[in-house]
Amino acid sequence: MTQPADVAAPAPPASTVRVAAMILAMLLVCGFLILLLLPLYLGSRRKARNAGCANNLQQLWKMQAGYMAQFGGADHRLPPVTGGRFWLHLSRISPPLVDPMCIDIYHCPFDPSQSVGTTDYRGPSADVNPYADRDPVGADTDGHHGDGGNVLRKSSDVMSCPATDPVWAAAAARTVP
Repeated sequence: MTQPADVAAPAPPASTVRVAAMILAMLLVCGFLILLLLPLYLGSRRKARNAGCANNLQQLWKMQAGYMAQFGGADHRLPPVTGGRFWLHLSRISPPLVDPMCIDIYHCPFDPSQSVGTTDYRGPSADVNPYADRDPVGADTDGHHGDGGNVLRKSSDVMSCPATDPVWAAAAARTVP
């Protein structure tokens, strides 16, 4: 039996309408919370990567200090190697201070490409031994952090610098890939 065309379909029960309204309200609240929390999450990930990068640079410098104690002779000299090879030198001496397979220490967390025998970090542009404590001895490769990056000074402190910072400019002059 068919209904006449002028008769409307029955309205859904009030409980179904309330459930649908509650689901819609919950979806809106969840979407709003995601929009609020997503920038915080992305910002914390960026800060964690920046801290990991700074830690890598500082660990490499500490291992160079170990090199000075073990291989630097009476003067505790650093190797005269320049550029990124300065850092890679740690895994090429015998016995190596860094296992050649532990490549993560040689790479900035902002750069997902990592391969054995390479580094993302710039090293000193000349023999580092006469450098002053405030002089940059290492830095990120340009562009990894967007604008600027981390700079390692001979005193072993790491600074996070924007590209406009004079320390970043000094790192560009005193370090090479």
